[in-house]
Amino acid sequence: MNKFFIIIIIFVIPLTALASDTKDGIFDQKKELEKIQNQVNQGMKKIDSLKNEAHSTQKKIAGYDEKIATNKKVINRLNGQLRKLENDASLAQNELGNNELNLERSRRRYLGNIRQFYFATHQSKSTVNNLVNSEIELKRQIKYLAALSGFESGNVEQAVQFLEQSVENLDELTGQTKKVKGLRRKKETSTSLERSKKV
Repeated sequence: MNKFFIIIIIFVIPLTALASDTKDGIFDQKKELEKIQNQVNQGMKKIDSLKNEAHSTQKKIAGYDEKIATNKKVINRLNGQLRKLENDASLAQNELGNNELNLERSRRRYLGNIRQFYFATHQSKSTVNNLVNSEIELKRQIKYLAALSGFESGNVEQAVQFLEQSVENLDELTGQTKKVKGLRRKKETSTSLERSKKV
């Protein structure tokens, strides 16, 4: 009987201790698993957050690229306008030069006719020749010179108007060119800013 009791004690106590150790081990393993599970969950949340951040960044970059592309189109259009304006301004400058030349020529002809008119009228007063034919011829010449002077006076006025119009055209083209250059400068600055945001 004692032997049986001793055998039971020998086997039962270690089994009880083993069961207790196994129970503690399972509990520890469960805690360890829960800890790992929490770390995995946190890692997944971090990955989701990084994915969202990457998506948001890609969206922003796409927005910058779109603005840059739009600005490039506007800059190209403004460059086309500038080329046309500069060409028109060059033509207007040439026209202005031609009109200045025409005005100078008209003034010279007008002044030449006035001089001739003066000499003709002066000659009619100082002439001692009383011949009728000579006087009639002189009066005709005076009439002709007066008409010619009037004609040249009209040419001078017309040349002045053309010159004033040329100056106005050139001023307007110069103003438009400055405006377009200002717009192009703004778009170029905007494009540089959008590019710097991508970095």
